Amino acid sequence: MSSQLDILALEPFYGGGRRHMLETLIRCSRHRWTLLKLPPRRMERRLVAAAAWFGEQISRHGAGRVDVLFTSEAMSLSELFRNVPKLAHKPSVVYFHDNQLPAATTRRESPLDLVNLTTATAANEIWFNSLFHLRTFLAKASALVARHTELASRSPMPELAAKAHLLRPPMDLSAAHDAKLDGVQRNKRLLFIDTRDADAGLLNAALGTIKRRGQAFELVTVGPVDELSGDFARRAVAETDFAGQVRAYREAGVYLSAKP
Repeated sequence: MSSQLDILALEPFYGGGRRHMLETLIRCSRHRWTLLKLPPRRMERRLVAAAAWFGEQISRHGAGRVDVLFTSEAMSLSELFRNVPKLAHKPSVVYFHDNQLPAATTRRESPLDLVNLTTATAANEIWFNSLFHLRTFLAKASALVARHTELASRSPMPELAAKAHLLRPPMDLSAAHDAKLDGVQRNKRLLFIDTRDADAGLLNAALGTIKRRGQAFELVTVGPVDELSGDFARRAVAETDFAGQVRAYREAGVYLSAKP
């Protein structure tokens, strides 16, 4: 195999840690990368439509030479292979930043339940950013297979377990180092909120409760704020301003998540 590969990277949810990982990986890699991406909006839409969008772009414009296909779990890899059959013959890696499989105890069914499972089955290797995510994925996948008799008779679990690997993401700490050198001080009343895919109703209710208690706080947000109540003073950091986000991380006294 050549010491320098041509890698086609597809990221349907290009923001936050996913973006930072890919940027760092590409910058530090000896290989040649082609990156196609979509903004970090509505994970369920990415699972449904991202493969069709990427397939159309590749069919129209080509992707050049491809030695390896590298994607995240935020799309249907099996659907991409149906749309672009030539990619099905290339080695493929899916990086799981998270997983969208249903909880092992759920009894409700959704059309999206099987997307991550079929994606993992279609890939040559599946990489996870933590041992927690790897174990969670295997537990959820096992429960999902058990609930579907047509899958249980020919279970993909032994194959999935064999090709699942822990591969922690690369981290570039230079922005954090710069913020420290700039003397950014922590503000205990500052709440840092990533509003991408957040439950805005839950978030507004929680902030309203804090305000009614008379507790002073400030907000710094990353992501869309259209559904966030205007009753709370805030400042926004652009999704593309990674250095600004790191400074906000260092300054904030609380990191708040409202992701379901």
